[in-house]
Formats: sequence, structure tokens, C-alpha cells
Amino acid sequence: MKRKKPIDPNAPLSYPQQMKLLRKQRAFWKSLGVDDPEQAPTHVHHLRWKYSDVTDEDLLLLTGRVRSVHLLDLDGADITNEGVRHLARMEYVQELRLKECGLLDEGCLPFLAEMTGLELLHLGGTAIPIAALDALQPLQKLRLLLVKADDTEEIRGHLHRLQALLPDCILNLNHQQFTDTRPWWDRLGPEP
Repeated sequence: MKRKKPIDPNAPLSYPQQMKLLRKQRAFWKSLGVDDPEQAPTHVHHLRWKYSDVTDEDLLLLTGRVRSVHLLDLDGADITNEGVRHLARMEYVQELRLKECGLLDEGCLPFLAEMTGLELLHLGGTAIPIAALDALQPLQKLRLLLVKADDTEEIRGHLHRLQALLPDCILNLNHQQFTDTRPWWDRLGPEP
């Protein structure tokens, strides 16, 4: 199924395109119980779109008005890296749950890295390889990162490196807290 490219509200639009966008915005906000898009909140505490039909275009429309979200649950949504790019436009997101968003791959990591207020990030069941998670180093406020992967020595090596990059973050591998079981002298790293 090929997705239509959404209209970008920041691009110069013809009058028919502007009218089409306005109709989409009204329908989107009406589906959320807001009659007038101008009255839509700029902050939302919880937004749960778990296993819903939310699209990248919905995220574009959401971020056109909402600037911050405490908890955004998109588990199981069919969003792509483009949807995460739209989310990165927000000023603040504290918890982002992307579990089972199977269309997400490492192409979304630069956008996630822009979301420096993140404290919880759930990436289990995405197509993002563990080896690519070093790109999340800018997320120094991250306290919990949940991932899913085969528990192999190679994966553990990547998680050791990630733990060094995000020292205040608890890494959760397959619903188990990842613990560095190496001897303390091996965790010190190379001599200067």
C-alpha cells in the first residue's frame, strides 16, 4: 500500500491545497474532540494512540499545534521515520513509546536524537539495529531505554558501549534490566 505524501503546512501552498489542508486539520482535531483547531491545546499530558490507525500525516497535523507532550504512546502504529521527523518539531516530549512500530528503522535516529527532553524511550519491536543506537548519545536526560534483540555477545558489546554513552540510563533488553557482568577492571576502559 503506497502512502500519499502529506501536505506540509510550512510549504507555500496554492489556494486549493490550503483549503484541503484546512479540511484535514478540522477533521483531525474534530476526531480528538476539538471543534476549532485554533482552540487545540499546545500541551497534552497523555496521548495514547496505541495500536491505532495514526499516520505520519496525523503526527504532522498534531505537531502543527501541540508543542509538548508528557507521554506519547504510539505502540504498534504504522508510522515511518517521517512521522518521527514530525515529532522532533515539538519542543518537549518526556516519554515516547514506539514499541512494535515495525516501519521504523535507523533512519529515525537523528530525529529521536533531537528530542533531548526524552526520559523514557521504548524501541522494542522496531527495525532499529542495536548497533545504531549510539546515535542517541545526545539524549543525556534519558533514564530508561527499552529494546528487544537476541541476547548475544555482539548485542551485549553494543549495549556496554551504549551504557558508557548514556551512563544515567537504565537499558532494558527483552524486559530485563541489562547489567554489565564484566569484571570492574574491564569496565574502566582503556588507559589514557
